[in-house]
Amino acid sequence: MNYDEILDFITTSSAKTDWKRIKTNWAEEAFLKEDPRLRIRVRWDDAGIHDKDFNAPWAITHPGQTATSYWYDLYYDGGIIDRFILVSVDEGQAKLPLPESTTLEVDHLSFKVAQIFDEHNILDEYMRRTGLRVKNTEQIV
Repeated sequence: MNYDEILDFITTSSAKTDWKRIKTNWAEEAFLKEDPRLRIRVRWDDAGIHDKDFNAPWAITHPGQTATSYWYDLYYDGGIIDRFILVSVDEGQAKLPLPESTTLEVDHLSFKVAQIFDEHNILDEYMRRTGLRVKNTEQIV
């Protein structure tokens, strides 16, 4: 698979059945069951933090009014091939994809990464609450 094929494949994969997640105290990783060389990893320590005090209005309107953004690194066969940003909101309850600031739209790939790491099955609810939506869709997800 080339780079574009990998990214296209991720968007069409099933977040719940095609991926396996593993957690430690300092990181979380998801790998593709069919090909474990394809992995997405986030580190909860300083090396994984994108912005410790992320303060976009949509991110801090929840009961836990702080947010932190993290790098989610995409690896294939041990090499990093892309990075995504997810924002941990409401004291870590949900991890939301970073939207375009003017439209609050998120791309399909970032949304899929958020689905893969949606441990509590609450991504859709938080997307609705914040007004985030996936690009090229008519309704909020």
